[in-house]
Amino acid sequence: MPQLTKIGQISSTLIGTRILPLEGKIPLPIEAGGVEIEHTFRGEGTILKINMSETFTSKSIFYRGACAAPPIVPPALLQISGFYESQSNGIMLRKDDGDRVTWTGHAIGFPSSYMNSNHEGMVFFKTSSDVLASQFNGLAAIVETSIYWDENPKVIKADRIFL
Repeated sequence: MPQLTKIGQISSTLIGTRILPLEGKIPLPIEAGGVEIEHTFRGEGTILKINMSETFTSKSIFYRGACAAPPIVPPALLQISGFYESQSNGIMLRKDDGDRVTWTGHAIGFPSSYMNSNHEGMVFFKTSSDVLASQFNGLAAIVETSIYWDENPKVIKADRIFL
């Protein structure tokens, strides 16, 4: 199996949350939490050695129980409490000149403790910037996200590593 190379890391802070009804959505055939949770984060870091600021929104549905997880998730990784299915969209701005990169992501996450969870998935990048196009257009990356409660200054944070 080939080694994965880290291409970036971004640390973000939660700036907003909404709870949305699941009306009109068909969850996986297990008991769902009944709501979709939308979180918006803002942060900064580097991707491909480029300093970026970023805002992204993630919508997640929490599924209770672990008996009918998607087939891509090994049963040994599931906790009895359930899992998250998330879809995210974000925009990154290059700090030097404001050139934009947008991305779309999909992930599966698992609670690790109160207010904390770990997610793994894929992100797909796109830009109209002539300067950044060769680096980002067509780029897909694995993303590992840790969402956690930070006691000081009492905020929810997301640290993401891109591979």
